[in-house]
Amino acid sequence: MTRSSTSALLGSETLPNVLASLLAAPTRPLRQADLITYWSHHKLAGQRALERAVATGLVVRQGKGRALRYVASTTAPDYYAARELAVCAKLRDRVSGLRGHSGAYIFGSFAARSDLPDSDIDVLLVGDLDRPAFHRDFWQLEMRLGRSINVVDYSWDEFVQRWRGGSAFLETVVAKPSVVVAGPQLAELAKAAAPAPLAA
Repeated sequence: MTRSSTSALLGSETLPNVLASLLAAPTRPLRQADLITYWSHHKLAGQRALERAVATGLVVRQGKGRALRYVASTTAPDYYAARELAVCAKLRDRVSGLRGHSGAYIFGSFAARSDLPDSDIDVLLVGDLDRPAFHRDFWQLEMRLGRSINVVDYSWDEFVQRWRGGSAFLETVVAKPSVVVAGPQLAELAKAAAPAPLAA
């Protein structure tokens, strides 16, 4: 990513929120008022965040006056990388209590960058974490991102059992692109779940 785009996601809380809403659903033009409603921003903070978002090249303005809308620029060189950072940050805010062999991952078409506007964001949870905290007011996160979020949830024991049992689903998820929200790389969890080699 360019320095300006990276900095945009490391600045104030307002800008990452604005970018998460716009980049996650690039065909959804939003008014400044929509973003204020979604995130409870002060109007001035929201306006400054939008100006900075436009300055990065990740967001463009459409229309004027009352018809003014903001929308993601999917042709921006950093669009996909910035989208992953922004969406992961919002999901990571919900991940707590991670212990042992545990993690949270985005997989499927969103991670592969082949998603359609109405595609779900597929999320895999593995191991020990605070699940009630992750799922609390989940509808609000989906509204803010403009996407349905499909969660597949395994305890560590379930993950080990399915992986050792040759789950076609898990083999596909591990083999294809995924984005780490929290925890180690997904391939590392799969390696830890594999049966121990037989002694010679």
